[in-house]
Amino acid sequence: MKNFPLMLIGGICLIIASLLAYLAFRQGGISLYMMPDQIMVAHIKGEINPEQRLKVGGMVVPNSIQIDDKTAILTFKIEHNNIQIPAQFDGLAPALFEEGSETILEGWWRNGIFVTDRILAKHDEDYTLPERHKQAGEATSP
Repeated sequence: MKNFPLMLIGGICLIIASLLAYLAFRQGGISLYMMPDQIMVAHIKGEINPEQRLKVGGMVVPNSIQIDDKTAILTFKIEHNNIQIPAQFDGLAPALFEEGSETILEGWWRNGIFVTDRILAKHDEDYTLPERHKQAGEATSP
């Protein structure tokens, strides 16, 4: 019975941690991370809740970025393992977001389209500031 207070405290901590995780998941604070091919499989099986927040990673498909002139909504496709999914974003994309680059999107899978409210653009390990890259190009050009 010497360990009873420690077990009681441990049990209370476990219950509190479980409750916090449940509340975060329920309120959309936790995002599942998936790849486009995994989303398509889950979509076909009907396993995606349109209210569940997701993170999706993949490559931006070349020649897929389009901006609607009337609504300014950005549409594009991302792919992984040769499976593509359409995505849309209502906002200003980050400067590093471009065709052929890696990206992570946060949002919801709704009606066969990934509706994102956040785009994270990835750069390579040799990233330099655009101003420095431009200056270096000007210095070496004849």
